[in-house]
Amino acid sequence: LRHGFIERRFTGGMQAGRSNAAAGSGNKTMNGAPTIGRAYLVSITVVLEGMLLLIATAWSWSAQLTILPQLQPALYPCLLGILTAVGTVLASLLFYRLGKNVPFFKQLRQLSDEVLAPIASQFTTTDIILVSLASGVCEEVLFRGVMLPIWGLYPSSIIFGLVHSPTLKFLPYVIVTILAGFLFGCLYLQTGSLWAPVIAHVLHNLISFAVIRSRAHSAQEGADS
Repeated sequence: LRHGFIERRFTGGMQAGRSNAAAGSGNKTMNGAPTIGRAYLVSITVVLEGMLLLIATAWSWSAQLTILPQLQPALYPCLLGILTAVGTVLASLLFYRLGKNVPFFKQLRQLSDEVLAPIASQFTTTDIILVSLASGVCEEVLFRGVMLPIWGLYPSSIIFGLVHSPTLKFLPYVIVTILAGFLFGCLYLQTGSLWAPVIAHVLHNLISFAVIRSRAHSAQEGADS
């Protein structure tokens, strides 16, 4: 599933890394693929996600929409968010496994292996936590906290999926991310709280990145042995 605009930055970073490599200055990931530095990727992701939060704040102010009541802590939305994250992570693992034989899911597996794994392999645990928090919080405030009440569930879910597309090559990922946006939107409508989609989004990203990083390290160790 998506990880808050992160895939777009990763794809761009790998392309930039290839250009640097051609000039003799590119860094290498664990699998030897050229890319830009880890610190830069984390920093630019946090900055861009922060810009989304600023957009959400300005938009809510201009629309006279109050977000703070949606951020009041409550047990039920938090528990529902945790349970949803468990479900989405399990679904992602299933999709990855199905990617061995099913064409639709093959592109999801390819995105994980070719785009995310080389980047996740560089990330520290702190990086994963920071990126997951930034993407989960900022995107949910914008898409569910502001865009959904103004434009509705379906438009906000579709836009959420479209902006996560690295390239048109990964159209199945866009479809899955639209469904994820719809799910997060339903959580918000069901609970009236942003905590449910925020927790689901943050935990999904955090666990998914940890799994992808572990998978990348295991593949590298297997290649070295």
